[in-house]
Amino acid sequence: MFFWLKLPPQVSLPVLIIYTVIQLRIATHLFERIYQSRKIDLPAFLSRKFPPQGFNPQFLKCDVLLVRTPSAVLSAPDCGESLGLGYLASTLRAKGYNVQILDARLENWDVMQTTELIIAYQPRALGVNLNFQYLADSAGLLLRKIRERGYACHITLGGLFASVAYQDLLSRMPEIDTIVRFEGERTYAQLLESLDQPDRWPDIQGLVYRNASGEPVENPLRPLIADLDIIPTPARDVLPVALELGGYAYVISSRGCNGVCAYCVQQRSSSDPAGRRWRGRDPQLVANEVEQLVIEQGAHLISFVDDDFFGTAVNGKTHARRVAEAIIDKDIHPSILLSVQPRDVTQEDFSILKQAGVDSVILAVDNFSQPVLDRYRKLTSVEQNLKSIEILKSLEIDAYLGIIMFDPWTTMDELTKNFEIMQSLPFLRPWQCLSRLETYHGSPITCELEKQDRLEQYGYSSRYEFIDPKIQGVYDGIETVMKIVHPCMSELDGYRWGNLYYSEADQTILQTLRGDLELIKNDFNRDLLGGL
Repeated sequence: MFFWLKLPPQVSLPVLIIYTVIQLRIATHLFERIYQSRKIDLPAFLSRKFPPQGFNPQFLKCDVLLVRTPSAVLSAPDCGESLGLGYLASTLRAKGYNVQILDARLENWDVMQTTELIIAYQPRALGVNLNFQYLADSAGLLLRKIRERGYACHITLGGLFASVAYQDLLSRMPEIDTIVRFEGERTYAQLLESLDQPDRWPDIQGLVYRNASGEPVENPLRPLIADLDIIPTPARDVLPVALELGGYAYVISSRGCNGVCAYCVQQRSSSDPAGRRWRGRDPQLVANEVEQLVIEQGAHLISFVDDDFFGTAVNGKTHARRVAEAIIDKDIHPSILLSVQPRDVTQEDFSILKQAGVDSVILAVDNFSQPVLDRYRKLTSVEQNLKSIEILKSLEIDAYLGIIMFDPWTTMDELTKNFEIMQSLPFLRPWQCLSRLETYHGSPITCELEKQDRLEQYGYSSRYEFIDPKIQGVYDGIETVMKIVHPCMSELDGYRWGNLYYSEADQTILQTLRGDLELIKNDFNRDLLGGL
């Protein structure tokens, strides 16, 4: 194409060479961009030249790769570590294993990106964390892709959802070799010791595996770890990523829960592991961990992710208060987020927690109708819900209210009661008017709905219809208003997870929503909403 310029031969050749080099560099750059975007898979020789985003050559020698399940598509990252993988990694490292963590949720890698990384590392054993059922389809796609790409080593699934839905997962995912149920530190370590000796697997408590015929075998459950202080503190490999995203450093001061909520899978039953349900760590060790995070890691936002932070009292003091006093003694002043039940909120305890740095809480009020609270086995009352809100407000502690507005049995009277009370709440977020009961695999409520044949399955998730058809009209009406008030429903996720502080924007939206709810009541679908 240069010949039309009629350049001298001694000039044309250098120009042609320079042009070719530029084109090759552009092509190389395009290949790299395409590969990093994971729109296509590159052949092996190009994969070696352009390793996937997040690749680190030192991981190539790892014995165990621990992976947090990615989303099927790129989405907002989870701005916190997986403590389960952190505890597992530190336990295995203490036994001499070279362990690496790939946190796909935190790094915002999709299934294709995560597949490329696993194939690049080729670990001897792959452990995949599946805590939540909404990620089960993504986990299945991930396992299928890595097997298709030739990964032939051992794959183990763990996490809460894997623990309760192990039979379903094994039947749907032939790629799985084993599943570790519930607390996995000891079970997975024992499995790794006999990874190439399947004849020893029947002796491993808490393990589900396939026998020589490919049929699943379920071993007896392993008792819960009684002394949590013997477990090494969690590995914090990816904490810098979480902090860079503006996230919290996660800490647990206990395991288990004394609650009996009907929608939760962590309930005492004949199939649960033996041992005390709730177990607390030494408060001083918890305070030491928080101090290390604040001083050495620069993590000033701390989130306690205990299922039951208050736990069992010792010598008249709740576990929460003992932890708070230990943190106060450190004089480190973190900003702390807690998840609590209304029955745990007292002026005395939260005055101490405020001094320790607690400035925001997730308060699981669930509902403001007593029949609903009883249906959920909440062990609380509407009065207790309201009192807990008042205590937090008086202490200037921000509260994010966990509310379940709709479930299959919702009645017009229950909705009316909720709307009447919620009009005056100081911490309400507008989107909560649309919150529905989630049906978690194995929970008492889910089992009851299955018996009544009221659940329609969609993959690993399920959907139900309201028993009273009027309720669907109410739900649709509120959803319509929310779309008007909040044009992009995806922005609501920012109010769900991205903003724990009650803002002026929240207040404006809620005020508009209140007015529009009146319009719905009086003008929109009058026949269906007449009883509201």
